[in-house]
Amino acid sequence: MQLTASLWYVDQAGRFDAAPEERNPNVSNSGLLERQSFTINSRPLDMIGHLHCDVFNQDKMLINGVEMRVRLVRSKDAFCLMDSSPDARFRVNIEEASLIVRRAKISPGVLLAYANTLARSTVKMTLTRVEIKSFTLPAGILNTSIDNLTLGECPKRVIIGLLDNRGFNGN
Repeated sequence: MQLTASLWYVDQAGRFDAAPEERNPNVSNSGLLERQSFTINSRPLDMIGHLHCDVFNQDKMLINGVEMRVRLVRSKDAFCLMDSSPDARFRVNIEEASLIVRRAKISPGVLLAYANTLARSTVKMTLTRVEIKSFTLPAGILNTSIDNLTLGECPKRVIIGLLDNRGFNGN
């Protein structure tokens, strides 16, 4: 239920490029059709979801007095929407955006203990960093070597995905 609040529905493997206009159930992607049903005739909809960022995906709370700036950058319409028409007529209009921040009421004794600890040492928070790197490979090559793929600590997990430039740039 939580994922559908951000309009996430399971796509069917092998049918990602099926345009929504193709209503043939043997060709169309049921997840895409489900998402499309919410926006037919430019109907506005409310969505809610998490910000997928390292500091927001940890289990500890931030301490008092930590300044944090959040900057959200909007993607192009071509990257957000699948449009099979040649004139790219579909647009995304964000009418309102809100950032919901949870706050906790900490007991004075715990706050005093934190203050005493901070007087002697610094705060150390373990974050699982998520880093995305993209590399452009020429068409037709069978193998390649990428220098400096990781610098510093070795990653716990590496996921490799390949897609054409048009898909990467949102076409």
